[in-house]
Amino acid sequence: DNSETSKKFMSRLSMPDYDAIVSEEGSSLMIKNQEGEVQDACILRPGLHSETVNKSAESSCKDGGECDYRIFHKKLTLRLFNTANREHRLFNSDCRGDLEWDDANEVKWSLCWGEALHCPKCMYRGKVTKLFEEVDVPGQGGKKAGIPNVGLQVGLAHTPISNTSFRTLCAAIGIPPPTVNSLQKSANKVGSVISDLNKEDLLKHQQDTLRLSKLKGDEFIAIESDSAYNIPRNFGGSRVCGQPASQVFTTIIENATKDKKILNFFYGNKHCAVAERMAVSSKQVIVCPNHPGVCTQNLDPNAVIGDEHRNTTIAYQGLVENGVLAGTITTDGDSRAAKAVEEVNARHGGPSVLKQRDPGHLSKSQRNILKNAKFSRGMFPGALSTDRKRQQKRFNLNMSRRCTAEINYARKLLGKSTNKLTDRMDKTIKAILLCCQGDHALCNTHSYVCTSRSRWYHDLLVTPSSADEQVLLGYLRFRLGKDAVQKTRLGFTTQKAEAVNRSLRRSLPKNVLFKRNCQARAHATVHRVNNGLAASMKEQLKAVGSNAPKSKRVEAYLNSVKSKQLYDKLRKQTMAYKQRRYKLCQMRHDRYYRQNASEARKVSYAKGLMDIDSMQNAIKSIHATHSYAKNMQDANIIIASDHKY
Repeated sequence: DNSETSKKFMSRLSMPDYDAIVSEEGSSLMIKNQEGEVQDACILRPGLHSETVNKSAESSCKDGGECDYRIFHKKLTLRLFNTANREHRLFNSDCRGDLEWDDANEVKWSLCWGEALHCPKCMYRGKVTKLFEEVDVPGQGGKKAGIPNVGLQVGLAHTPISNTSFRTLCAAIGIPPPTVNSLQKSANKVGSVISDLNKEDLLKHQQDTLRLSKLKGDEFIAIESDSAYNIPRNFGGSRVCGQPASQVFTTIIENATKDKKILNFFYGNKHCAVAERMAVSSKQVIVCPNHPGVCTQNLDPNAVIGDEHRNTTIAYQGLVENGVLAGTITTDGDSRAAKAVEEVNARHGGPSVLKQRDPGHLSKSQRNILKNAKFSRGMFPGALSTDRKRQQKRFNLNMSRRCTAEINYARKLLGKSTNKLTDRMDKTIKAILLCCQGDHALCNTHSYVCTSRSRWYHDLLVTPSSADEQVLLGYLRFRLGKDAVQKTRLGFTTQKAEAVNRSLRRSLPKNVLFKRNCQARAHATVHRVNNGLAASMKEQLKAVGSNAPKSKRVEAYLNSVKSKQLYDKLRKQTMAYKQRRYKLCQMRHDRYYRQNASEARKVSYAKGLMDIDSMQNAIKSIHATHSYAKNMQDANIIIASDHKY
């Protein structure tokens, strides 16, 4: 049969094609289509892989040598060639052959190499020389480590790159990738040094904070606390049993100075790679941390990962043991950290704790009140309920910013007295209630941000009924009332803690667990935040014995990083930068609310579109699921055209 089908099945398949379509069932080989029907085919042995045929041709460079790159110490490499050249002349003074790398005798230590030279004409062969500097890592036994190897782990601790990813980068550059085992051993050694260095640094910051607080007249320090998790605690709840988050990072940060240093932290980890491997490979019960080998687990697998009371107790206990007691703590609204500090102080004879709320989280709770509030039909403009909901959200964001601006200005001018702030805010609430309706009668005397010289910019003006006004009064008092003023009068926030949580993702990204070295990377994060990247890198490289910062070019780079960070910090504190951010935010809001109504009606997604049985229910739910889908006829047309079934 000379048909195309017969030709297709009678020709030899390449190895990749053979593996892709030929299936083995018992002792039979067959090819099946997507319906599961066995094809009438004569299956021959696969042909040689094209890459295998050309392997010898592609395995060497044009000059016949190796195609990879190496990391050599500049001065040590020069010394190797000079020494080998002198030995070559002594070995055979008449030989005019060129020295070449002795690839057969080279030795590799992770990123470092030991090389030798030889002459192919006179059979001269030099001894293997290490082309890297060695160093004794403090507190670690075994043979000396190469400076590039320990320096690599210091650098990786400040990036989201893992050892596996670094090997991929090496392969892309052309450097022979180090083995996973060698990289892990270096990471373990360096991680221990970084952890010890940061513990000493934290102790220094604790004593400095206590000393400066007493100079300011405060017997006890003010702190803030927050927690972060490797993944959201409710992520994948329908697919896994228990809480999916397995690592937690809780920080305690001082609010006594402008720098707001991290004083202590707790990093909880439910993973132990050694125990997990032993439990799978053997039938014995593995109990952490009492099993053979190093255990990195410090939380029971069934422990509640979001127990901030436990996490804060452990972190704050370390401060109290060093003589540092807190009299004020600032947290978000869903934290039990304040309760933990209060209990630890009670056990050690410390002071009663003044609890403060973070204004940012308080404003978020305030916006939720107005978001879920029911207003009369004439309160917001718009013919459809979806239009009025959009305007309600717009009004909500504007009023929340107004409340924050009023209390911030009042605190600057009146100080932190609860009575003064409360009296002023009672009058300001009445002024805001009239201001949002276009009446500025009370603004000139009772408002700090809406004056005759500069009026507060309103996205829209509202027309509330008497019932609507009562809702607005409750909304405003939630943020500017006596209770809220008392909880925020000191002006402390948890912004530094939130920033530290974001900085943590630089060393511990959410997509990698780092079971063995997560604690060391957490210490690297804290040390970097407290000292800056440039200073932190210098201290850590010095701690592991590296002399890299002595290089003029390395030092110039670290100094440029330090200068840029300082410049960015000062620039973001200027009024011009803050005004620019506010104007850009205002422009985005205006652009969103001015968009063409027809664009808002388009439907690009709805639940249940691929489920035939629930098609009608999906169409009915579009309006409820997506408020911007105003035109039901458009939704039906799109569904009919995109989903013909």
